[in-house]
Amino acid sequence: MNKLIFVLIISTLLVLGCTAPLDTNSIDSNSLVNDTNTSGGGFSNLEAFRKVKAGDNVSVHYILTVDGQKVESSYDRDEPLDFIVGAGQRISGFDGAVVGMKVGDKKTVTLIPEDAYGEVSNEVVYVGNDLFEEGTDLNVGMIFYNGKYNVEIVSVEDNNIGVIANHPMAGKSLVFDIELVKIN
Repeated sequence: MNKLIFVLIISTLLVLGCTAPLDTNSIDSNSLVNDTNTSGGGFSNLEAFRKVKAGDNVSVHYILTVDGQKVESSYDRDEPLDFIVGAGQRISGFDGAVVGMKVGDKKTVTLIPEDAYGEVSNEVVYVGNDLFEEGTDLNVGMIFYNGKYNVEIVSVEDNNIGVIANHPMAGKSLVFDIELVKIN
């Protein structure tokens, strides 16, 4: 008879759904959000499901490699990069790559030149020699870096200097390893 009662109790527990007791030491209280909008209340981790969209202010870590060589890394500076998605603060391919990511997500993206710094341009722009340091002997073939672009002199005629300007990464495919740290 005792065996029969034991079997009935075990069967009842299995049918009704017996679960292990909740281990409250394994819960990260910072990740729980009191969800009062659901009937009966409860908790849900809404931030874990939030995905980046245009207009979000985000923090990301990244490693940039070009031709297999590391060029730059936010990890090396121990400081993530903060920007507003879709605001034109970053190159378009990088900006778009974080859309849809969730905090903690990591991805690797390869940006073709059109989504990065463009193709190498041969467009000649004419500027005055006053843009160069006074006393500089300007000659065809000279290359200057103006803080953003490599500027090559292609013609010199009095105060009419022909230059071609390209970003140092123009024409290159960029590989980014991206980790979404935070959606602010």
